[in-house]
Amino acid sequence: LAQGNTEMMQQGITLAKILSETHPNDAVSLAIYGDFLMMDDRYEEAVAQYKNSLAIDLNNQIVLQQILIGLSQLNDIEGMVEYSGKALDLYPEQSIFYLFKGVALTFQKKHEDAVKALLAGSKLVVDNEIQLKDFYVRLADNYHSLNNHSESDKFFEKALKIDPKDPLVLNNYS
Repeated sequence: LAQGNTEMMQQGITLAKILSETHPNDAVSLAIYGDFLMMDDRYEEAVAQYKNSLAIDLNNQIVLQQILIGLSQLNDIEGMVEYSGKALDLYPEQSIFYLFKGVALTFQKKHEDAVKALLAGSKLVVDNEIQLKDFYVRLADNYHSLNNHSESDKFFEKALKIDPKDPLVLNNYS
């Protein structure tokens, strides 16, 4: 509701800031402030609030995911590697953290490590065809970078089975 309304968004940010300042040792209060900052595209500030929240309560899967989204928006690849690793230590069954790690490793041109992370994560995807396609496309791209064209083609074909008209997949596969 606040996201489309500038005045409501600013009120929400102000109230969330007051909440975080009033309860600086409450991980949820800090995360709520981070959420409002994230909705306002203030990624650096949002990530800082999420990190403060994690310093109080490391066992918050959603906050870890929000940090990774913010870091990806900031193109902080080193941070993505660090926090995806922390997330996987705590939540090794969550495919999304493997995806973030695979993406970050791809940007670092560590294609073999990216493939390992992406393969592991792709096996954990349940009832999420969009995420599965994302794993397949990223696997295909990494295999292509490793000059393993048969594996690259295999994963592009898997992605196309999910969405045969995806223009990015069709372009990269050709």
